Amino acid sequence: MTDPRRILVVDDNVSLRENIAECLQEEGFQVILAGDGARALESLAAEPLPAVAIIDLMMPRMSGAELVARIRSEPRLAGLRVILSTGMSPLRDAVAADAVLVKPYGASALIGAVRRLLEA
Repeated sequence: MTDPRRILVVDDNVSLRENIAECLQEEGFQVILAGDGARALESLAAEPLPAVAIIDLMMPRMSGAELVARIRSEPRLAGLRVILSTGMSPLRDAVAADAVLVKPYGASALIGAVRRLLEA
């Protein structure tokens, strides 16, 4: 079961992770935080699933690309929408993300991307 108000934020940068969470919470979303890919996978083992995951591309231990690949390979997580957050301009198809936010991005770009994916 997916909860459209739950958003998973995965970023190794504590300040950025907290800023994203605060922005989403102000819009009424429930936010789950993870500092790396392994913790994100642990969070995704619980119900209800988030509707959207915002995943940083460059993280230690497990990159965002690897995390997205793991998510896409799991049938239970197939409906999870993924926003890739990066300081680079990757090809979206190379990482199988539903959207890409290039850092630095503002609150309106973040909320807009989340809402577009929830409406899709």
